[in-house]
Amino acid sequence: MRLCTGLIVALLVASSALAQQGGVEEPWWRCSCTADCPLTPLRTPDQQRRLEDFGRDRFIPAPGPDRADRTFPPSELIARFGPPLRTRSEKIREVPQDPDDKSLLVVTTWEYRGFRIVTQAAESEPDLLWMESGEAFDEKLSLGHGVGLGQPIEQWERQFGRPNCGPAHSVVYKWDVCPTEDDCSLDFQVLLRLDTSGKVEHMEWSGPADR
Repeated sequence: MRLCTGLIVALLVASSALAQQGGVEEPWWRCSCTADCPLTPLRTPDQQRRLEDFGRDRFIPAPGPDRADRTFPPSELIARFGPPLRTRSEKIREVPQDPDDKSLLVVTTWEYRGFRIVTQAAESEPDLLWMESGEAFDEKLSLGHGVGLGQPIEQWERQFGRPNCGPAHSVVYKWDVCPTEDDCSLDFQVLLRLDTSGKVEHMEWSGPADR
């Protein structure tokens, strides 16, 4: 009996040591490499092109390579996505760090079935919107480009290459768009939240931060 118990303990210790030495390989999307070992994005030129097309097309009223950093009227948003289920708006300081700057922005959330969009506008021109962010959270929602919610992250990897590690239980795609040869100031991000099996549950999109 003691021999059996000792053998079991020895096997458990050996198994634990093997796992600590990297013998048990974690899926790449668990990001268990810690901050000192970030994922290296691996993308072919075709995957990079598909990623940029996907990022531009998701929530922009009039998709296209030169349309992501432009203002548009609410009618364009409604023309593409239809009337929203509901909207809500709030006003925020445009430059909260500057107490002398009194200019305000109108931030509006447009709720649709399975996704939402957030736009901003200057208080002085409330009908000239620009995109702030978007979210998708329903598996029934068609995202196009061969990907969707509820799919394993490996399917997204096949289409767009491997993303970076994100916050807990998430990965993130980041890329720049260059309006001109000397200007690559438009930065985009798609953050994907995963369940414990590696399926994509939630997508968060954000466009150029600087206006």
